[in-house]
Amino acid sequence: MNSCAYPCQTEMKKYHLKGTLSGLTTTETMGFMTWKDATTWAGSVTTSTKVPYVVLEMRNLETDEIEEF
Repeated sequence: MNSCAYPCQTEMKKYHLKGTLSGLTTTETMGFMTWKDATTWAGSVTTSTKVPYVVLEMRNLETDEIEEF
């Protein structure tokens, strides 16, 4: 996904629960339409039992605001 097309750029730390990355933390960037969309998405992913990772924290790259999950 080309995150540059989205107005709210984020950086997130993900902790992997399954697969070859199990037990590792990775950092990725992702774009969203708004900060609220970003935090809503990260919260829903973190509480889902169908996703093989949890989002530990997300940072708004423009404002440096951080949300922990």
